[in-house]
Parts: sequence; C-alpha cells; structure tokens
Amino acid sequence: LALFDGTPEGPFFLFVHFFDPHSDYEPPPPFDTLFVDPSYAGPVDGRIQLLTPFHVRVPALSEADMRRIVDLYDGEIAYVDSEIGRMLGEMEARGLLRNAAILVTADHGEEFREHGSLGHGRTLFGEQLHVPLVLSGTALRGKAPRRSELVSLLDLAPTILALAGAEIPSSMPGVSLLEAARPAERPAFGESIRYGRELRAARIAARKVIHRAEGDARDYFDLEADPGEKRPLREDPSGGELAGALADYAAVADEGWHLKLIAPRDGEATFEGTIRSDALLVRPMHYHTGNIGPRRKAEFERFETDADGRSLRFRAVFGSLIGEIAFDTDPPGAPVRFDIRATGAAAGVFLGAGEPARGEIVLSPSDPRVHGRPSDYAAAEPGCYIRAVPPRSIRGEKADLSAEALEKLRALGYVDDGEDAP
Repeated sequence: LALFDGTPEGPFFLFVHFFDPHSDYEPPPPFDTLFVDPSYAGPVDGRIQLLTPFHVRVPALSEADMRRIVDLYDGEIAYVDSEIGRMLGEMEARGLLRNAAILVTADHGEEFREHGSLGHGRTLFGEQLHVPLVLSGTALRGKAPRRSELVSLLDLAPTILALAGAEIPSSMPGVSLLEAARPAERPAFGESIRYGRELRAARIAARKVIHRAEGDARDYFDLEADPGEKRPLREDPSGGELAGALADYAAVADEGWHLKLIAPRDGEATFEGTIRSDALLVRPMHYHTGNIGPRRKAEFERFETDADGRSLRFRAVFGSLIGEIAFDTDPPGAPVRFDIRATGAAAGVFLGAGEPARGEIVLSPSDPRVHGRPSDYAAAEPGCYIRAVPPRSIRGEKADLSAEALEKLRALGYVDDGEDAP
C-alpha cells in the first residue's frame, strides 16, 4: 500500500501478485477458523509437507480430512478477497480509481481429489484450468460487455494493450476482450510439464481433448454430457477440430530448441556447457518441470548469454528432478554448436530419443537425430537430451517472413536467390 503514496501523476500499470490461495493452506486469523469445523481432531493442518504424500500416492483421507483441506483453502480465498478489497479501498481514497481498469484472475485452479490428486500441475481437468476472470472499473464503462463464450488468459495481454490505446502486435495469439466481434468458437489451450509428465489440452466450446505425450494418448470429452470429465471418449466429438487445434498449437509452442535435463532418481547430476550460433539466441529460458523421486537439490548456478547474444553458458545441479532449457534462433533454422557435459551418477548427453553425443557437436533443427524424444522422460536414462522442432519454413509449411528476416537469412547463407531457388 505504501506504493500508492508515491504514485506519479498520469497513467500507470500496477501488477500485484497475491500468492494465496495456495499451499500451504494456512490462512491468517480470523480466516483460519472462518469455515473449519472446530470439532475436527484429525491430522490435516494444511502444511504442504503433510499434504505432499497425498499428492503422489493415495493413502486414506477421510471425508472429514477432505472437508478440512477445502475449508482451509476457502479461508485463503476469503483472506485474499479481503486484501483485494483493502487495496482497492486505499486506491479509491487516493483518487486512483476515477479512471481505472481492474483485472483479477488466477494462473491455475486447485484439485481436491476430483480426479484422484491434490493441488495442481498433475492434470488438465476443469478444476485446474477453469479460473476466475473479472474485468471492472470506471475506464471500462461502455467498453467491456459481459462475455459468455470461452476465453483464455492469452486474451489478457491484447486486452491490456487495447485499454492503454497501444497497438496490438499481429503476432500476439490472444484477442482483446473489448473486441465486439470476437470469433464465437476460438480454441483455448492448457499445458503442464511438471512431475515428469507432458500434458496438453484443447477446448472448443463444450468439446475438449487432453493429450499425454507418454504413449501419445488422447482423451476426448463432451462437457455438456459430462461436465465433470469422468467419461473419456475414444473418438473426437468435434469431428477432427480438436485434434487439428492441438496440432496447430504444438507446432507453434514447440518450435525451437529444447534441452531436457534428467537427474538420477537416487543421486545428483551436474550439467554444464556452452551453446553457440552465428545467429542470435533468442528467448532463452530455464525451468524445473517436476520431480521423479525424493526432492533433492535443484539449482541453475549459472545461466547467461554473452553480450552479442550468440553464446549461452549454463551450469545446473539437479537431484531427482527434471529441468529444461529452451531457446530459439534469429533467424530461425540456424545451426547451433553444443558443448555439454553431464557428470555425476551415470548421466550422459543424448540426441533426441537417446543417441549418445560426445564432445562439441554442430546440429541443425532439420537434423532428424534431434526430432525424436523418449516416450517417458521420467523413465529415461539420466542425462541431457537435445531436441529440436524445426521452424515451419523448414518443415515445408508456409512462413511469412519480413524483409528484415529475409535479409538476415541471406547474410547467413540460408536463402538462395539464384535461378534454381524455390
């Protein structure tokens, strides 16, 4: 709240992250007793250390235990609701809401055994993907009609840009919620890469598909007949629309380079190396995707690009965890030199689905050796797996390139303007 005392004159953008409601489910007084049964005498107190065994196994939880967990979670919701109200009250007292747009949402929901688990990140069912989205404020009068169609968090960025009067880039995948003529049945997508699982979901109106990379399995749902997603269908109820939407999403989301770092279940592994290219290395990122055993060390001790943007150096120490490094090149499709070492408990460096790689190696995203992947990373041999999804231009699909991008490709020798050029 102290931020508001120094708010400058003129427009401003404020992002406030309320971590609650989230495990641990420990709302502060008086919200800790607001919903709970005072006569409860069981073991559940909302701490994640106590709840973790229930995430990965299915020990007995009584009806009273489950009620206790949900009641504590509801207390956290009430606490955050109160804090948002307090913040808005302070803003109103300072005159900051006279011409304001307020957006409240969440990045995920929470499961309470609807599909056999607790928490989030293990499935893509409705209880984890369906989140609140409220857009309100004086700046929206006459601009933001109530929406009944399916919308996505991808729509938030273009909505905020539209409210600010800024141009919305054509490459931005979402559609502003202020648009009067939004497509009626745009697909919405969900994704989870935690705990060794790779899951994706697509939904069009009341039809949905969940895809599991392990075994390339798909479950389809008709949400009108089965809103709880308890009866998966073998056939696509959309006549192929869902499968097509999911394939289109994967083609864009996967494009580029991916290094999957898999630590041993019973020890630590150190991954370090250098990645170089004559092209720029763009959008480099690293993250943990989940544990495959008792949680141990998980740390990127180094992750930095050189000043020219053409070299990336990293060092990561993992124990019983899966991590990932992802990046792309500009222009896309450029060759990349990898010099990566994996040390520790029997960890190696592999291409695609598991071909061993030693020393420095130069790879192109069109190289078929990096197109494969283990069917189940959690069961794969520990090591660093180098995988690439070629850009659409290399895959033979149409790619719209700007004049600047074409010039970069020519300079690096990837575009042939001769008579035989396609």
